[in-house]
Amino acid sequence: MRFLNILIILGCLVGGYWLVSSIMSPGIDLTRRKKEEAPDSDARAPDATPRAGARAHQHDWHLILDVPADASAREIDAAYQRRLAKAKGSGDEFETIRLRRAYEAAKQRKS
Repeated sequence: MRFLNILIILGCLVGGYWLVSSIMSPGIDLTRRKKEEAPDSDARAPDATPRAGARAHQHDWHLILDVPADASAREIDAAYQRRLAKAKGSGDEFETIRLRRAYEAAKQRKS
């Protein structure tokens, strides 16, 4: 076997390894760019959302809590506790925040 043949075989092995590892894992992504980090002054608390998201709970709290729109305060409390226990049991932090906001919107609406 000639030296050139050995180089060609090694090149194909390296190229094949790179191709397979790129497909099977994140690999080398030449188009990926570094994400710009947000300044600390713009950092939000984990439960902070834009104003539009906060307003949405004011209108659909009864859908989130799964109660009728004309539900009594007792029904709202029971539904909130039931849904909160289910969300905490599954470890869904986003759902607990969503439920809390819907509950607060329901309480504001009923008072």
